[in-house]
Amino acid sequence: MDYINVKFEDDERSAMRAYLQRAETRLSTLHRVGGGFLSGSGLLIFFPVFTRDTFLELLNIVVNGGNYSYYVLILSVIITFGLQLYALYLLFMDITKFYFTAHQPGHNDDKFHPRFTLSGIALSPDELLDNKKSVLMCQLSRNKIINFILPFNEEDKNYFASKLKNIPGIIPETRRINGDNKGNSLITEEMKQSLINDSYEDNYEHQIDLFHVAFGICGVSDRKLIEEVAKMEASLVRHIFYLRTIILRYVKAFIMSIWTSISLSLVVELYDKCPKGTNESNPFSPLIVSLGLFLWASVLPILVRMPIDWIYDLGSRNKSKHGFVRDAHLSGFERTVVRLSLLVLFLSNLSFIILSNSSVATNRNFFGFILCIGLLVFVTLLVKWKHLLYVNDPINEVVQKPKATHF
Repeated sequence: MDYINVKFEDDERSAMRAYLQRAETRLSTLHRVGGGFLSGSGLLIFFPVFTRDTFLELLNIVVNGGNYSYYVLILSVIITFGLQLYALYLLFMDITKFYFTAHQPGHNDDKFHPRFTLSGIALSPDELLDNKKSVLMCQLSRNKIINFILPFNEEDKNYFASKLKNIPGIIPETRRINGDNKGNSLITEEMKQSLINDSYEDNYEHQIDLFHVAFGICGVSDRKLIEEVAKMEASLVRHIFYLRTIILRYVKAFIMSIWTSISLSLVVELYDKCPKGTNESNPFSPLIVSLGLFLWASVLPILVRMPIDWIYDLGSRNKSKHGFVRDAHLSGFERTVVRLSLLVLFLSNLSFIILSNSSVATNRNFFGFILCIGLLVFVTLLVKWKHLLYVNDPINEVVQKPKATHF
């Protein structure tokens, strides 16, 4: 049975039109949410980490500190700043994928061509076929609307010509007047001859093709009403799928930005207030930097994991015995955070070891106590998070409902 070419009754077609109206409202709402991440208010919250001098001051401390314990912390300072850049990179990547797509239904391009995820909408041919052909004639006759799309500058017009040459399938099949249209073109031979005879330009067919290239670039296709409904359902799913990742990415980056800004600013402030001897010989100066980075790395994975824990808390506690499915697509960023945080913890402990054996360590018992605490925390967190160090971790894993710090 051909489910696409079914002849629908008037009330059935009215129901499909009503659905498209409701879906367009929902789609516009999703795009307003996504647009919030591109606005100034959405991204300015991350600027304090990058615009303040905290990172440069801290990097200057560990590079020019004059103590060997500082040198092992250079990589730790770079990681603290690099994670912020990585979080922003992932956020921008997800936003780009939210707004662009590799394929629009109805276009069978032989070559890849990126399109905006919101495609243009054409009047469905099965609504009013004769009126649809009238719309096409109105668009194509005597350059009334063609010049609205195509630039007069030949150099700019070559952009459309290059697309036509390099991407043969970019023109929708329903609008092709030359070549293989598989019998689906709405432009009949009679309409084509009428357009050519009425035109006052040479090679008017080429002009029409370039005009329709713009339709192909924007993902316009003359879909039937049932095909528009099918595309709309898939479009809503696609937008929601990417938007949930963007929101989680944004929240994680926001929390990490706040914690990094607070912790590093505190380290720099305490370092500036700490009395320093000749050549930075005061042992408490490098200790403050090491402890600050150690504290940052110990707390960061827990904070980044918090949004996922909040989501799991929405699950019914009565169903905890059946387990919860961990979606790695939503929690993959935490794996990188955990691995780098453990590296920073290791480097901080290495700094404690150097400090406890240096000549500036006047109270070795105190430094030995700090080192024992650091190693204990490092080993505890390593055991707790060891499953996140595996490369081949299952994407979908049924786990018991996580506690506040479970990954």
